[in-house]
This record gives sequence, C-alpha cells and structure tokens, in this order.
Amino acid sequence: MKILFLDIDGVLNSCQYHNSEEWKSISSKVSNDELTYSPYLLIDTKSVEILNNLIESLPDVSIVISSTWKRYGRFELTKKYLVQALSMTFFMV
Repeated sequence: MKILFLDIDGVLNSCQYHNSEEWKSISSKVSNDELTYSPYLLIDTKSVEILNNLIESLPDVSIVISSTWKRYGRFELTKKYLVQALSMTFFMV
C-alpha cells in the first residue's frame, strides 16, 4: 500500500493562487455576499488537478491529510470537497 501524507497550507493552496485573478474574483464575491464562504475556496483548482493526476498514476495510494485545518472546523468541509473532487477516501491525523 502506498500512502501520501498531504498538507493543505502551502500545498493545495498558495500565495500564487491567492494573488491570482481567480482568487480575486472569488474573494470579491464572498465579500459582497454573492457567494457563501467555504474552505474549499482556499484550494487552488490547479493543485487539485495535479493531485488528481498523481492519484490516477498511483491507483492504490491512500491519502492521509495531515493539516492544522482539522483544528479550525474547516477540515470536514474540505474533506467533503476533496472526496468529491478526487473520488478518494481520506484519513485525518
């Protein structure tokens, strides 16, 4: 069995993403109450795509989320988003 320990901050989100036009557009919609805030908005869709490609190349990999997000109530929503986006089972440590 292959195991991938995955962090969120600096891995699935980044300063580059937060400076992007996509992020600016999303954050302005959240600020104007046009969009409900959700933790998955902090995750770069390009990073998720890269992770998905990695998973496809390693079909027997299990992912363990090792992140401080679990402490702040963001983890469960983020896990749901990642499971939906990647069709994977995640474990929290």
